Amino acid sequence: EVWTENGCSSARQIEVDVHPLPSVDLGPDVEGCAGLTATLSIGDYPEIYWSTGVTKVNSIKVERGSYSVEVVDENGCRNGDEMTLTWHPVPKVELGPDLHVCPGECPVTIEAPEGFDRYEWHDGSSSRAIAANLMDTLNRVTVTDEHNCQGWDTKVVSALPPLPFSLTDTTACEPEELVLDAGTQIIEEYAGEEIITFIQSYRWGSSSTAQTDTIRESGEYWVEIYDGCHYLRDTAIVEYHPAPQIARLDTTYYAQATVFAENGTQPYSYALDDEGNMQPENTFKNIENGEHTVYVEDHNGCTAVTVFYSDSQYEINIPGFFTPNSDGYNDVWIIDDIDRLPDSTISIYDRYGKLLRKFLIADSPGWDGTYLNKPVPSDDYWYVIHLKPVDKIIKGNVTVKR
Repeated sequence: EVWTENGCSSARQIEVDVHPLPSVDLGPDVEGCAGLTATLSIGDYPEIYWSTGVTKVNSIKVERGSYSVEVVDENGCRNGDEMTLTWHPVPKVELGPDLHVCPGECPVTIEAPEGFDRYEWHDGSSSRAIAANLMDTLNRVTVTDEHNCQGWDTKVVSALPPLPFSLTDTTACEPEELVLDAGTQIIEEYAGEEIITFIQSYRWGSSSTAQTDTIRESGEYWVEIYDGCHYLRDTAIVEYHPAPQIARLDTTYYAQATVFAENGTQPYSYALDDEGNMQPENTFKNIENGEHTVYVEDHNGCTAVTVFYSDSQYEINIPGFFTPNSDGYNDVWIIDDIDRLPDSTISIYDRYGKLLRKFLIADSPGWDGTYLNKPVPSDDYWYVIHLKPVDKIIKGNVTVKR
């Protein structure tokens, strides 16, 4: 109602409609364990604005933190709400590294850290410590703290298996002594790494408690060792072979040695001075003067060794005449000591240079004074001697007297 200065008045009535604010409720603040999520939901409104930047949707999924939403209804009225989602950390529980124990160390106790409200083991136990189960792959504990949050850990406890230990079957040659060695350590590979375990004690079948045992004959031999965890035993089969023997050496021929072996197991191999250079032939040629070592190895690898001294000389005594008259004395021209050079050759010529005879020392002991099976007349005859292997030529004459 209004009045003028003249006292006149007028009145009018209007109606005012007051709309209620939109009802928005995100619920109470939430506390939970790490990893917890929540879904925030509101009704349908023409306009929705979430603090995460999302619009137009009436439901979002959230993790820890504070969140708010503002809505506008069809009347243009605005309202909002907010809530906070708080995370408590997951309990940390450490059972320690996996454990490998010797069988004699069982049972093994596993203990979880103290300070938690509840404990639950894989076998249903609710105590803080249990006896480890060696049969299961894992020993597992789940702990619950004052916020009802849970954490867990596992631990493998297993009995160490026996290590791979063995003696090697072997052979030996009579009469040598053979030493069986059980070693000082066992090496194995685990998870790509080399693990060394040292042997702590030994016991042989001979009652020896040393690392090695000395034997002299064929048989089966066992040893038991202790590696600090297990007693391990193995057996070695030892076979003795008879060794060859060098019966004699023939050094009759110049710069040459022939080896004669016996016993052992044929076939034999032979070497001179260098044991690594074996050959099937038992004769060595072109040997220099001096000390030499001869090796003989049989089929089983057994050896014999001897040392000899070579002092070969090629000086020879050539007779100046002979009397081939069939009286049984000096009937053949024979050069003393030339048989030590069996590869040498002798050529006989008459005074005119005609070749009467050529022969190899290995094939003939000498010249009987004939040509074509007929006696040659008394005269001087020339010879050419080619000494092998020294490759020396000797020339001269010999007289035939009848």
